[in-house]
Amino acid sequence: MKNDFRVLVLFSFLLCFYACQNKSDPTDQAAAGLMIKNAEFKKASASCRQDSNRCIVLEANYPVVLGPGAIEKTINDSILHYVKSAFVFDEKTATKQLSLAKAAQDMIKYYDDFSNPDSNNYITPWEVEVEGTIIKNSAGIFSVSLSNYSFTGGAHPNMTMTLLNFDAKTGKTIQLKDLIKDETQLKKRVEAKFRRERELQPLEDLNEAGYFWDGEFALPAAFAIQDEGILFYYNTYEIAAYAQGPTSFVMTWEEIGDTVTHELPQK
Repeated sequence: MKNDFRVLVLFSFLLCFYACQNKSDPTDQAAAGLMIKNAEFKKASASCRQDSNRCIVLEANYPVVLGPGAIEKTINDSILHYVKSAFVFDEKTATKQLSLAKAAQDMIKYYDDFSNPDSNNYITPWEVEVEGTIIKNSAGIFSVSLSNYSFTGGAHPNMTMTLLNFDAKTGKTIQLKDLIKDETQLKKRVEAKFRRERELQPLEDLNEAGYFWDGEFALPAAFAIQDEGILFYYNTYEIAAYAQGPTSFVMTWEEIGDTVTHELPQK
């Protein structure tokens, strides 16, 4: 079930990333932008060796910016925060105070307590995997996607996508609000593209079609700056039921027009 689910979701998502750069070779990255290395982390519970049905595996594969400066640290701390968040079962836990190893250790302990043979809980293997991909690393922009696949029991696995954009000259995270000049017009243009992607009529009621239950059309929380435009990504459950899956599409700079500022480099 995991493989079928991930192939379906990741294939549709990665179609948007055909121009992404290789994340594993620092020498290749140097000419285009920040120098990058790939970090890998894997931790499994001791119970995995004795019982594959009582087992939790945590994995992470994500980019790290090379360099000793404050800019590199700022970017790396932000990426690591989201990686650690995937390993924190209790949302109240302050991930800033945890190392990645400690976050994994705490989640394994939670699972071990939950799956204790003396408990009456339904026992099944758990898995959490974070995969980082570089979307853009040039012209002063560094954009990264972090996909989080998890199965912690229940009817189906879950997958979420976090998209991070950085000003490579300062390390500052770029928010969508930092780019918008005319939010009203931008929402109209993105909504039109959304309707085309979901094969909805221009005047069709979004609520009745099963989208945006809480009100009118809204821009997604996740976006990524690319050479050709801006990738918009609606995660599963964000605007529709699980069965609808995620929605992603690229608005080219031509489609976006003058609704966003062009102060940040795009090419």
